Amino acid sequence: ASGTQTGSAGVTALNALGTATAGVVTATASGTAAELASLTTAGTDLIAVTLSDAHDLAQLKAINNATGGTITLNDASVDLNGSAADVSAALTGISSYTGAVTLNTAHTLSELKAINNATGGTITLNDASVALSGSAADITAALTGISGYTGAVTASGTQTGSAGVTAVNALGTATAGVVTATVSGTAAELASLSTAGTDLIAVTVSNAHDLAKLKAINNATGGAITLNDASVALSGSAADITAALAGISGYTGDVTLTADHTLAELKAINNATSGTITLNSYTVALNGSSADVAAALAGNFASGYSGTITLTDAHTLPQLK
Repeated sequence: ASGTQTGSAGVTALNALGTATAGVVTATASGTAAELASLTTAGTDLIAVTLSDAHDLAQLKAINNATGGTITLNDASVDLNGSAADVSAALTGISSYTGAVTLNTAHTLSELKAINNATGGTITLNDASVALSGSAADITAALTGISGYTGAVTASGTQTGSAGVTAVNALGTATAGVVTATVSGTAAELASLSTAGTDLIAVTVSNAHDLAKLKAINNATGGAITLNDASVALSGSAADITAALAGISGYTGDVTLTADHTLAELKAINNATSGTITLNSYTVALNGSSADVAAALAGNFASGYSGTITLTDAHTLPQLK
């Protein structure tokens, strides 16, 4: 329709066009929020709408449901309070909104993303513990600017390289909940992960690592780490090597300790690698359960262990042997 349809009469005229055809209606309309909320055209119709006064949530939702065209607001700072579904529907396609939003129901990922994309105002959630699952980009967009989020987030697909690490780090920053994701890259790239050791980041390393990089990767995930080369020799303090090998099995690289070990560290290192272990000192006294001491000393040492052993429980013959 040519020209601008105005007020109630204009809305009536546009509704008649929508009723007359199943095709797309393209038109321009202006009026008060109450007048324009009476539009019955489809969300696929291209009705360019200009509001002459401030809207409320119900009116803006009704207008947005009736057009896929541009909506020009009289006041983009109006605060909105309602369900996540209603606020999302009201703000769909709108940008540069500045009003504060308060949700009185739990949100979905798509609803929160749409709301966050639409407004720069404060968003108050009904439930900050809602778990979100989707692409890393969508989750980040949904949570941008929101503080105190505690829900677990699960990112689909595999994040790759430096960009993938940046995407996963953004998820870790956005929520205090557990981040579940998959990422691959070089050891240097993955060593830049800043997620928590409780996050479930499945990591695949595409080249050989060194001690510092493997420790940094391990500190950033409680998920599976797939190494490119499990035979890399490691040399460093007992604490660093323990941290680097935490949760890793099937390691075959030799280990050289440059500082004295504790029982827990030696046990962890021994459990992780079948390679030769060269200790900083073979005379460190060990005190603990027979099972822990046996596990700590079960490995392939470069020299015989001569430290004093104190068992805090009864032992079996295989453990003592």
